[in-house]
Order: sequence, then C-alpha cells, then structure tokens
Amino acid sequence: MVIISNNTPPLRKSEIEYYAMLSKTGVLHYSGNNNDLGTACGKLYRVSCLSITDPGDSDIIKSTEA
Repeated sequence: MVIISNNTPPLRKSEIEYYAMLSKTGVLHYSGNNNDLGTACGKLYRVSCLSITDPGDSDIIKSTEA
C-alpha cells in the first residue's frame, strides 16, 4: 500500500499511481498535507509519500479496502 499526501506535486503523484497500478498495489490519498502525514507517522519532517510493506498485526490494509 502507498499513501500519498494531498499536496504532492501532480506529476509525482501520477508517477506513483502509475507504478502502483503496474504492481497492483493499493493507493490511499491522505487528506492532510505532507506536514500532517509526517506528524501522523511520528516523524519531525515532511512526508509526501510512504509505503507499507509489512502491516504486521495491524489491519490497515483490510480497513482501507472496505
């Protein structure tokens, strides 16, 4: 799963969506900006895009598919 913030530049956003489509990976458009996404991740810097490769015990991927 790939999560993209709402203020990611359009060209970069379309490239990420294209590569996610090729790899059959889900894309979640985060409603906040890159500062908010970084804070949600517990980081002190901006995050415009992140990837979840191993969800562990969480149900984040199942909850976004519904």
